[in-house]
Amino acid sequence: MFGTVDVAALRADLGADAADEAVHLSEVMRTDWLRFATTGDPGWPRYEPHGRSTRVYDAEPSVRPYPEEASRQIWEGHRFSTQDLLSG
Repeated sequence: MFGTVDVAALRADLGADAADEAVHLSEVMRTDWLRFATTGDPGWPRYEPHGRSTRVYDAEPSVRPYPEEASRQIWEGHRFSTQDLLSG
């Protein structure tokens, strides 16, 4: 995401093709975030509740309907209480 990946280590762990794919994805994400930070436009259509288009970062990033729509609908009416993260 921040362009700081150790490409040699990535190649050793994942292989050349997967490492190249990961580096490419990092570059795409960084470009998208920088575009949004500097212009307010991420490069894809604004999120709308009726369409729920979402940027999906994968080997080939795309904009498509929210991929977890079924899960969202299951939890839609549930209200979560706050969690005390400091108590053990």
